[in-house]
Amino acid sequence: MSLKVLPATTLDALYRVVDDRDLPDEVRGDAPGLRLRMSSRHRVPRAESTVTNATGC
Repeated sequence: MSLKVLPATTLDALYRVVDDRDLPDEVRGDAPGLRLRMSSRHRVPRAESTVTNATGC
């Protein structure tokens, strides 16, 4: 397996550094202090679905 290195600008375009305050306590663990993590900048948009009521057939 060969490893490939991406330029830092590519990673900056894909991810941002955020703190872990938005995560639940179970995920953050017991370590005190502020911890940083990577969060994706882009999300795949969800198609809006409409709910239709069942009609008598």
